Amino acid sequence: MYDVVISVVTYNSNLKDIKHIVEIINSNKNLNIFLILVDNGSNPKYFEELIKLKAYVISTGKNLGYGKANNLADHISPKSKYFLVLNPDITLSTNTIDELFNFMELNKEYGLVSPILLSSNLRYHNIFRENFSFIYLLYRRLFKIDDTFSKEQFTNKVSKYNNIIDVNYISGSFMFFNRKIFKNIKGFNNKFFMYFEDIEICDVINHNNSKMGILKYLDVIHERSRASYKINRMFVYHFISWIYYKLYNRSKN
Repeated sequence: MYDVVISVVTYNSNLKDIKHIVEIINSNKNLNIFLILVDNGSNPKYFEELIKLKAYVISTGKNLGYGKANNLADHISPKSKYFLVLNPDITLSTNTIDELFNFMELNKEYGLVSPILLSSNLRYHNIFRENFSFIYLLYRRLFKIDDTFSKEQFTNKVSKYNNIIDVNYISGSFMFFNRKIFKNIKGFNNKFFMYFEDIEICDVINHNNSKMGILKYLDVIHERSRASYKINRMFVYHFISWIYYKLYNRSKN
């Protein structure tokens, strides 16, 4: 059995970013890791480059969406203690996976953890998201709200916490699951194509009385594309996912 299975879903993603992740994971000598790259129907030339990388690579044949593609990775990959869902544009260091693994080994009450997410200009992502109303969604889109924090602002917000910051929601860009819990809740909700699948699965984990947290001493770089702020079609996807979130949230059943 593996220590960690890592799922990276790609769709014509930046190959330089993918190569960085593959190199970092393959350099890990402490854990037994299985890395699977799930290509969501990228162009053929892209896929030809992808299969040259030192990882287990599959093609879905079409764009399944984020949650469903990660569910596929979980379904076909070997057994492991933990399951890491990782965006292809994450910049992590050699000790990142080790730190998450060690924390989870010592804190069995947690079903899902993540490092702190920083933008490339070292702004801190908001880890205390709670408002998911459509009015707020529209407000953020219309006014291009920047919900990141400076180091000083973020430090003040988390000053009362020690090693772990307990939260109700964790970004889908970096989700380190206890795999038994992930399987028990049947992974991501297949109703979602993209957006809100991470919010919904966090609701389900909360509903099942597992804790979630951000490791205060660990960070990675993630430059969000925020496509729904820039492209009308993507905002439509965002709105549809919000409707699905209201209609098909498994924690409400």
